[in-house]
Amino acid sequence: HCIIADTLTTSGGDLTRRFMAAQMGKAVPGRFTGRHWWGQAADGADGTVDPLTGKMAERLAQRLGMPLRSAGVEGQGTTLMIIAPHLPTDSREVVNALTEYLLWYFWPRMMKTTQRGKRLNAFVAWGDEEWSRVPAPETFAPLDLLCNAMNALRKAPVEESISLESDLVKCQSPKRDLGQLFVARGRPGPRRWLLPPRINDDSDERLVSIIPERLHHVALMRPAQLVVRYEKGTDQQDSLEEWGGIFMCSEQPEIENAFAKSEPPAHDDWQPESLPKRSHERRFVNVALRRIREKIYVKSETPATDAVEESPLAKPSTAMGSLLPGARDGGAGRSRSSSRGGGKRPLFTQPGARGLTTDASGNPVAEFEFAVSKGFVGRKLQAIPGVMIDGSMQEPDEATGFPELLEWIAPDDTRMAASTRLTPGLSGTWLVRILVPDDVAVGLRLRELEE
Repeated sequence: HCIIADTLTTSGGDLTRRFMAAQMGKAVPGRFTGRHWWGQAADGADGTVDPLTGKMAERLAQRLGMPLRSAGVEGQGTTLMIIAPHLPTDSREVVNALTEYLLWYFWPRMMKTTQRGKRLNAFVAWGDEEWSRVPAPETFAPLDLLCNAMNALRKAPVEESISLESDLVKCQSPKRDLGQLFVARGRPGPRRWLLPPRINDDSDERLVSIIPERLHHVALMRPAQLVVRYEKGTDQQDSLEEWGGIFMCSEQPEIENAFAKSEPPAHDDWQPESLPKRSHERRFVNVALRRIREKIYVKSETPATDAVEESPLAKPSTAMGSLLPGARDGGAGRSRSSSRGGGKRPLFTQPGARGLTTDASGNPVAEFEFAVSKGFVGRKLQAIPGVMIDGSMQEPDEATGFPELLEWIAPDDTRMAASTRLTPGLSGTWLVRILVPDDVAVGLRLRELEE
């Protein structure tokens, strides 16, 4: 189907009329988004288009039969027209689906505490029916939890039955405040299903609800307070409570621009990989997403692999809080060192990722473990920390930050001072702890130092 947008808004303090059309087709993953845009050729050679503006936009909107719009400030707003929509059903369920989408993605602007002049009043109708107002999100569970989280951000009253957690999400290098995270927890309210609940069955072609049966989501947004997308956390199904939260990035131009640039044309995701490599912008978005995931996942959903050189340590879904500092169990990873004799037991193994924990200041610390045989006791090892980029370990630099080896821990739990060199005095499983720079995963390999 084709979507046409006619807008009267302000740009640089001046009123401007804009007209744009887009055809929403089928996406080809990795190649095409499925969106085709009509407008006027943009400046430059990138092949993109810009909206029609001014009188040209006004004339085209009128010729297509779109509602007339006053030329002054009172005429500001947007009119959308959908030509030949592909509807899954010809019934009132379409209106119910539209109602749910309005609530799920626009609830921050529909709340009673939304600033006057920015509040969205939404109405829906089917055929010749009377227009009916979309329910207030504060009364539509589970959005009531999200509204409480938003009220906490707005410093507005929060229901007494709701427990709240808040965090200021920061980047350490460079030092910036990236945004605020608020999570509200409470007993599930009664659902008002406008559509059947979603089931895990791709063959079901009916219109089904996008509202989760149990909320375990964080709404990601910029200061415009429109939901970009939701980040799912751990659903603690054995709990009598559910939880929901919001993350709003900082309104500081440097920070907000980074998040805005990471959004695709549909503004429905944050994609740090679309930003320049090793840029501060990419780091800001990466760090924010990683910090959010660390907070909302109860435990790691991706176990550490044996071969650190081939897989990044502790993907963003790993939760720091679920890993116990000093915990020792499991094997030491795949052997990669020379055994000085084919088929014999290796003198030491290459490190395997043990997990992620934090230091006293809350900074992420990666833990690796490796095994030392009796035949290697008294010899010398060198630790070579690196950063994981595109699936392989590379040398760190100023842009990535430098991993710092904090300590070695012997099989008898003796702690040895920070040094990249070690002369093992015991055989068994050793632990290495490394301070992780922001926005990177780290790897580690060992090599024997010759006498």
